[in-house]
Amino acid sequence: MWKPLSIVSGLILLSAGGIMYTQVRPPLLSERKQKAAAENNKKSAERNQQDSKEARAQSDTDLADSKALLEKSTRAKNDAQAAKDQKNTELTTTTTEKDTAAKELADLEQKLKDLGGLERLVAELKLLEAKKAALDTGIANTRDASASTIAHKNATDKVIAGLKQLDLWQKTGTMDPKFRTRVAAVNPDLGFVVLAEGNASRVVKQAKFDVMRGESTVGRLVVTHIEQNRSICEVVPGSVAAGDSILPGDLVVVNNASTPRSLAAAAGTEKTEEKKEAAAPAESGAPAADPADPFAAPAADAPAAPAAEAPAAETPAPAADAPMEESSGN
Repeated sequence: MWKPLSIVSGLILLSAGGIMYTQVRPPLLSERKQKAAAENNKKSAERNQQDSKEARAQSDTDLADSKALLEKSTRAKNDAQAAKDQKNTELTTTTTEKDTAAKELADLEQKLKDLGGLERLVAELKLLEAKKAALDTGIANTRDASASTIAHKNATDKVIAGLKQLDLWQKTGTMDPKFRTRVAAVNPDLGFVVLAEGNASRVVKQAKFDVMRGESTVGRLVVTHIEQNRSICEVVPGSVAAGDSILPGDLVVVNNASTPRSLAAAAGTEKTEEKKEAAAPAESGAPAADPADPFAAPAADAPAAPAAEAPAAETPAPAADAPMEESSGN
């Protein structure tokens, strides 16, 4: 009994299942289709989103390129405009200069016409150049003549100074401290000595000499007479040691009292004495010594070896063929 019931139940269930299937199948299929469509739509949306991102990136790149190109084009346009403005300015300046030059040329042509033409100006210019050349030559000749006159005056001044110095030295018995000569002859009976140099070597009267033999001073001499190539000297009394004598060939040098240094010192002493007299007059009746006289110097009576002193302020004696300069004491 149960079998038929089971079969009937099974059929009923089967029928119910078939009915249910027929009722549920269309919505299920529709849901599946919707799900598949949704998945397709999702994939399509993702692809669209990716495409949108790529398109946006490309758009940004294109936009940046467009901006750069625009800036470049703007700069090029500005540069072109600046160049154009500069050219316009140059053109305006050139035009102005051209107009000015044309006006100056017209004025010059008019002046040339007023002055008689270019040929006349050229002739006048050549004449002026010739006059200028003549003036330049005259100036050069005058300058040369002036230079020659100045040189002659300087030479004359030197000669005059030399003559003045020689005159001063002759008056004061001053000589070149470098002067050297030898004893040519000795006359012991009359007490005079002949030297081998005279007026030609600038020997002056009243000059004082030391007679040297080796490093020793033998005696002292004073010039009394001068000839062209020899001098006569007196032996200073007491200057020759007892038992000794001046011999021919002995060396003769200038005594310190007859050097320009002594002359300068004497001149300085004279100025000092004049100042003292101006400040406090000397007592009346007191004898006044002549400081310019080198023989009156206290050191004149004491023989001295000139080799022991190195004069620092000596004035060199003038050569026989050259003008002499004035001593520092003149």
